[in-house]
Amino acid sequence: MATFYSFYLEPVIAPPEAIKPFFGVPTVINTVKVKTVKQAADELTIGTTNGLREDVRTYSIRANADLYKQLFELWHSTTAKLVSTPGWGSAIAFQPILNSMIRASNEKGGNVLGLEQAINPLIVVNYQFTWALAEDDKQVYAIIDDLIAASMDIAKSGDRYLNYANTNQRPIESYGPAQVDFLRLVKAKYNPNGVFHRLSRGGFKIPL
Repeated sequence: MATFYSFYLEPVIAPPEAIKPFFGVPTVINTVKVKTVKQAADELTIGTTNGLREDVRTYSIRANADLYKQLFELWHSTTAKLVSTPGWGSAIAFQPILNSMIRASNEKGGNVLGLEQAINPLIVVNYQFTWALAEDDKQVYAIIDDLIAASMDIAKSGDRYLNYANTNQRPIESYGPAQVDFLRLVKAKYNPNGVFHRLSRGGFKIPL
């Protein structure tokens, strides 16, 4: 089953040209309406179960239909090994970072990732995994690690989207030395005493 999430920031009733092609895709469920960001976010949790163990992974690629198919088929065949694992569930998502987004960001001062416009847009590949029991951790993590390693070998991309990165993926370093140095300058200006670095337990920290 495939799910499409498309957004348009103006409260229009008729489908705008930017996302109109998606309305021609046959659907089982259609939740299109004018709604708040919170309402849209709440919809993402429908069908999920609380209390499961969870892992997320990510990397980025350039838009390529054949590559999408390869990554999907590898994900599908690899995760099939875990279908008998209690609480098992998995999803793969392809999220575009369009040239229009990069252009709008540059017009407002640039983006911290140092992204530039390209013929093939950047695509964030996001994996989600859930299972129920701690005793399955070793097997599950091993298969997930193999999946991501094999997928990245196919994709040959080093960029990682921080929101979906695993703790061992070092997303900030993947931005490149110039962008990391820029982040250090921002940190020195706005957080010279390292308060947020010390008091924030989770998340990814700017390298010292």
